[in-house]
Amino acid sequence: HQSDYAWLSQPSIKSWDALKGKTAGVSTFGSATDQLTRYALRRHGLVPEKDVQIVQAGPPASIAQALKAERLAIGILAPPMSWMVADAGFNMLGSQGEEIAPQWPKHVFVAKKAFLDLNPNTVRAILAAHVAAIQLARADRALVVATYMERLKFQKPYAERAYDAIVPGYDERGSLPDTKSMEVFWSLQIERGETKEPWPNARILDDRFIRTFADWAP
Repeated sequence: HQSDYAWLSQPSIKSWDALKGKTAGVSTFGSATDQLTRYALRRHGLVPEKDVQIVQAGPPASIAQALKAERLAIGILAPPMSWMVADAGFNMLGSQGEEIAPQWPKHVFVAKKAFLDLNPNTVRAILAAHVAAIQLARADRALVVATYMERLKFQKPYAERAYDAIVPGYDERGSLPDTKSMEVFWSLQIERGETKEPWPNARILDDRFIRTFADWAP
């Protein structure tokens, strides 16, 4: 449920109001970064495309480079790139947790219903391994930090910060985010025309393995 995006602005821009007439960078139109940025701008009384131009700036490294080249007034980034850009002197104008919701449905397992019906033992084994990995991560910070450094090439200070920011966001039971956060999530989906009303949880989450968690979890 990591709600870990942040908006980094030019050093001279210290408030959302100062973005009027300027340009905001997102990865691509229609992406989560686009959706969240438009929501945050509206929350501060700014109309996307009228008060603030939205542009496609590509992956995080490209957004960071565009900020450094002063082609963007603000860009949305996730750790560790958000921290690296902030350490380079840019302002962290707001975080997703503060501006949008403290939790977000970010990581999910997806499978066809027929596969779940026909292969319950396989699914339980996969989920048990996932739960065991989360438990191991919580129990061994040094291992996770070393893994971030080896596999993701994080520098040690950012690997340590990533552990503290990311690991607590995992829910080993696999439940949805809290009700208030999901209300914000659905308001964004309605706003962008994806649905006309919030879906019931059963429509997006098959909870058969959550309900039997105690039977298969390590």
